[in-house]
Order: sequence, then structure tokens, then C-alpha cells
Amino acid sequence: MAHLLGKDVALFSLAQAAAGTAASGNFNPRSHYGFSPRRDDPYEDDPIIGQTTENSLDGQAPTDGLVNASFDLDMPLCLNQLGWELPHLMRVVAPAGSDPYTHVFKSGAESHAGQSMAWQEGDEWRLANTVTHSRLELGFTPEAGRRRLRLSGMASDITKPGSDPTGTPATQLALNTIGARSGAIVRKSSVNMADIMGGNFVIERTLTPYRPVGRADGTAESFTPEYGTRISGVLDVRVTGDTLYDFARSRAADDFEFEWEIDSGNMLTLACAALRFTPMERGVSGPGRRTEQYSFQGEVTASAAALEATLINSIASYPGES
Repeated sequence: MAHLLGKDVALFSLAQAAAGTAASGNFNPRSHYGFSPRRDDPYEDDPIIGQTTENSLDGQAPTDGLVNASFDLDMPLCLNQLGWELPHLMRVVAPAGSDPYTHVFKSGAESHAGQSMAWQEGDEWRLANTVTHSRLELGFTPEAGRRRLRLSGMASDITKPGSDPTGTPATQLALNTIGARSGAIVRKSSVNMADIMGGNFVIERTLTPYRPVGRADGTAESFTPEYGTRISGVLDVRVTGDTLYDFARSRAADDFEFEWEIDSGNMLTLACAALRFTPMERGVSGPGRRTEQYSFQGEVTASAAALEATLINSIASYPGES
């Protein structure tokens, strides 16, 4: 039996045209460090009385439970491939401009696309259907020289198709990754506040499986996002003054931006209309420049979503953009 190596397991994805129905067409190759598919199709104890059995205490035939599936992804923070993931968490605004193009995504989506993800294990294929993200984490801290993107979510089912479901895969998008030399900054009202040394930025929401009447296989057709999307994270920053410290101590909420930039045509900006920091006292480790740590969370306002993500790259459009 051949041993499966992570680098040899190619991953493909495609947005679905209809909820609960596996995507059909030419899938897109994806770059990844690893992924974790999970599927639970349990039997439930079902002690029905009145059956003819040898005794009344031994276990009786069980009944089928509900299928639960989930999917975790560990990927490079690629400014080209990121546009495939954000529509599965956020509202999509039509792209603007010519190369470079500006793509805008906003939190608070009440409906969104699902996607199918396929991979090959030896001579066999697996297909995760209706993959929907519930958590996205952007890493400020470089790992192995690059920033990382981690996604967690739910899936309707993971099946074993009898043949390759990916059609004629498209050409893989060129990697456009944020390297360790391209730092991140935090701005308040367009003024740079500090250089970000590490930490993370997290978008997280609760998804409820929807299983309509007549869906006999026990799988979910779609997933409904619930109230309370959470925009949060932790910052490790280098500062030269008390501006950010004083703002955190004020316990106020204001607009902030986080930005990763390769150049003017390749960048990601996360704009929070009302960001509130938790005040934390800084430690003293010597005479060098101070490193401070803050946790934060974003809030929706009457005129702006809690988060607006602006992605600038050379990709003209992604599925779902119009």
C-alpha cells in the first residue's frame, strides 16, 4: 500500500450553484499546507419496546443518526486565492477598476455561497459537499517565512465519488503570498499607530445546519449564519509612544485599519468601523523598544459593517462578484 504524503494530495475547490448540490464543472487547484476533513455518521441507541427478543436488557438494533461533517484548512495567505474564500463568509461588492482590481467584502452576510472541495487519496477521490466557513484566521506572525490563513467550517457530507469529480481543472492561480519581509501596520483614522510584530485577526460566526423535510440521508442541505459574527484578535505591536496605549485605556470604539502590502497593486486591508481594544499593561524586559499586546473586537454601527475587507490584485473577478 502506498503511503500518502501531504505534498502529493492535490486539493481542488469550486463554488456551488445550488445549496446542498455538489458543484459541477472545472474545479480550481488550491495551495495548502494541510487540511482535516471529518465526518460522523453515527448509530443511535433505539430501545423500541414490544419487539420479540431473547431478553429485554441486551442492546437492540440502533437507528441512523444525523450526518455531521466539517473541514479545516491551513493555507498560505495568498492575495490571489483569498478571493475564493471571502465570499463564503462575507457579502460581496462588485469589483472595480482595471488591473490592479479592487475587490470589497463586508461582514454580516445573511446568505452566501457554499463550495465543494475534492482531493485524491491514492487511486480514490473524496468530495466534501457544501463546505461553508465559520471561522477565518489571518496570522500576523510569519510561519516558515510566510503569513498563514486558517479556515474552519462545516460541510453537508464527505462522499467517495466513483471517478474524478474535478472536470478539467483550471490553471492554478499564481501564488501571491505575503512574506515575512512584508509587514503589517495598524492605522487609526488614516494615521499609522504601530507596526504589528505578531498576533492574529479572526472572523468567527455560528452556523446552524438546515435539514429540510424529505432529506432522508441525514445530511444538511445548507447552513444558516446566526446573529453575533465576532471580529476579534490579538496584536503584538512595537510602539514609540503612548497613542495606542491611551486609546485602549479610554475604552472607546473608533475606526481602525490593518494592512498587509506587497506593493500598491497587491494588498489586503481590513477596515473596522468600530474597534475596541482591551487595555493591558505593558511589560518591561530591558532598555530596548517596548512590545505591547492588545486584544480587540469589532462592532457594527448604524452606517457600516463591523468589517470591510479590501483585496487588491490582478484577478478581474471571482465567483459571486457581479
